[in-house]
Amino acid sequence: MRLNNKGTERGKGNAATRHNAPPYISLWMSPLSLSSLRCAWGLEAHALLLFVGKRETCSVDILLIHSEAKLRKKNEKVNTPNTDLNYRYICGMEFLKDILQVQFSDNEYIKEETPKKQIYLHHTAGNSSGASTFRQWDADSRGRIATCVCISGKGAKEGDGRIVQGFSSKYWAYHLGAKAAIFEGYDIPYQRLDKISIGVEICAWGQLEEKGGKFYNYVNREVAKEDVCTLDEPYKKHIHFHRYTDEQIRSVENLLKYWNQHYGIPIGYREADMWEVSTAALSGVPGVYTHNSVRKDKIDIFPQPEMIEMLKGL
Repeated sequence: MRLNNKGTERGKGNAATRHNAPPYISLWMSPLSLSSLRCAWGLEAHALLLFVGKRETCSVDILLIHSEAKLRKKNEKVNTPNTDLNYRYICGMEFLKDILQVQFSDNEYIKEETPKKQIYLHHTAGNSSGASTFRQWDADSRGRIATCVCISGKGAKEGDGRIVQGFSSKYWAYHLGAKAAIFEGYDIPYQRLDKISIGVEICAWGQLEEKGGKFYNYVNREVAKEDVCTLDEPYKKHIHFHRYTDEQIRSVENLLKYWNQHYGIPIGYREADMWEVSTAALSGVPGVYTHNSVRKDKIDIFPQPEMIEMLKGL
């Protein structure tokens, strides 16, 4: 569907006006029957369109829908998708309506659909804004290095825990940097794990240094004490880290549960594979990992107790 620069479908009128959607999101429901919908994250939505900002074209990841039979059983109408109740029934997961889709250049990722077997958790070692992170990636000259989503943190304009999406999880970008040497060191054949995995960036500074009772990140910017996590034991020689917020952890949980349903990726917690280099990760074994799982030089994510508790509860 083509949109003009005011977010209006040509010849259709303004969708936000028709459905009373927030000013930054337009919703449009096609007359397609539910049986023909393919609303799954990683597939272009042919029935429900989220339009954010001024974009000439727009395709979006919408996650799950309940079956037509289930909707009939609940006696819910399907032609009013803007209400929270109906949106939950149509998409299956309430958090989806809050995903912020941002404009991101096609040159920053590889628009090739690949099977997904693994999920890797990262943190940005940067500011709290996922939207800002995508803008930085779009402006730099590093090439196609990115993750499909970033999770904003405390103080971000878009909100703490807000999932910001730059491209579909069915595509891929370079997000691991796992060189052939690491595979050789474990006598494992090299493979491009980026292609079979989904990367998630949590907006956080990472390891911190304490100076005179205050905490500073690697660019010497102070981090408030209430935003610091101090581990009981050092992790990779560091004990103080920028804390992942409760909202960020909740968003990680929501994403993992969705990708488990959609791609069939197992999300059970395996401690031995999360915090040091993992032969399972390098071998392409399906599951959830961290950047540490394939890189000795990385410290993302760090083992924050609240994050581990969530992962164990999946």
